[in-house]
Amino acid sequence: FSLGTFFPNERYFARLKEFGIRVQVNSDAHFPKKISKGRYEALAALWKAGHREVMELHGGEWVAMPIVL
Repeated sequence: FSLGTFFPNERYFARLKEFGIRVQVNSDAHFPKKISKGRYEALAALWKAGHREVMELHGGEWVAMPIVL
C-alpha cells in the first residue's frame, strides 16, 4: 500500500472490534487502476486484529461480507 498506513491507523483496529464497530475497506484512489491498492493488506490487518467481516454496499444495502484472504 502506497502510504504505508491506514486511516484510521491500524493500532485502532482491535478497539473497533472490541466496541463492535463495523468497518468497510475503501480507497481514496484518484486513478481507476489504483482503486484496490492496499485492499489485501487492509483486510489482513483487520483479520489479525480479530475482524472476520467487513461491510460492503450491495444494491443499496449494507451487507456484512466475510474477510477472505
